[in-house]
Amino acid sequence: MSHDVYSKEFRLSVTTSDLPDLYATWRLDDNAIVYRVKRLQQGGGFGNPSNHPYTWALAVYVDGQLTCVKSARGKIREWNSLDRLEKWLRQHGFRQWQVVNELDDVAMSR
Repeated sequence: MSHDVYSKEFRLSVTTSDLPDLYATWRLDDNAIVYRVKRLQQGGGFGNPSNHPYTWALAVYVDGQLTCVKSARGKIREWNSLDRLEKWLRQHGFRQWQVVNELDDVAMSR
């Protein structure tokens, strides 16, 4: 599987408030893609980009198309913790997801 798609701009997007209706009408797939992005939002604590430059974002399949999940304000929805994101995913009916992290260094490389 090529992961190039996660570093590019998505052509489609939905807001978090769109997801329940998409789920109820069977347009939302049960699996999702969790991927690492450079932090765009600055908040308190973990929102400090100099200490925590990366965060987690979400892409879902709507009508078979990979779609970026945005906040109600139209910016990419970010989670600072995979634990919090897991709870959110389960609350919204997702049963499986794939985690892709192309930004953080790994101990071994090929």
